[in-house]
Amino acid sequence: MKQLQAKILILATVLILLSILAFIINHVIAVSSLLAKIHPLLGSVSLSILIALTCVCVFYLIGVYFLRQKPLVPPCDPTPDQEKLYFESLLKRINANKQLRDRPRWPLENPPLVAGSKSPRRQ
Repeated sequence: MKQLQAKILILATVLILLSILAFIINHVIAVSSLLAKIHPLLGSVSLSILIALTCVCVFYLIGVYFLRQKPLVPPCDPTPDQEKLYFESLLKRINANKQLRDRPRWPLENPPLVAGSKSPRRQ
């Protein structure tokens, strides 16, 4: 049942994205036809540039989607070694994040939450 819901959601998302793409291409053609009334060369050049820009944006989004990092999933019922490996992977990813440059960095040897340490919520 869950797989069927996921497939339906993916299909709906693809259909919505295709309709948005068709809407954008329709308006690109309309703008180019307006510019073609001014000068035929201006219409064909604007059509080429706008279609190329649309393709670059679409291919960029596809590339970002397929080249994104795998999600870090915490292990179910972890051993202390698995928990430490998970936290080390998590800290590497957080320390590599460019948007979090202003915060203090934790050393990988002494992460704040490892097996046996107490977090504020656990106390």
